[in-house]
Amino acid sequence: MLEFQTEVQAFEAALPRLLERYDGQYAVIHAGKVQSQIFPIYEKALDWAYETFGLEQFFVKQIGDQAHSTHFMRGFAE
Repeated sequence: MLEFQTEVQAFEAALPRLLERYDGQYAVIHAGKVQSQIFPIYEKALDWAYETFGLEQFFVKQIGDQAHSTHFMRGFAE
């Protein structure tokens, strides 16, 4: 679970900057870093992440300050 926490922390650290330009869009987080590609549609973010990282771990999260946001985790098994 440590890897997932690292990804969440990376997203939360970048969130104020991301909200300024990308509120409501989708970010891909991989290896503790928010990727520079930001996507307006969830499916495009997910497709890009699979094409880029294959079966490696990644996290797709909607940029926003709402309590519930869409997210997808890949490869985080205990």
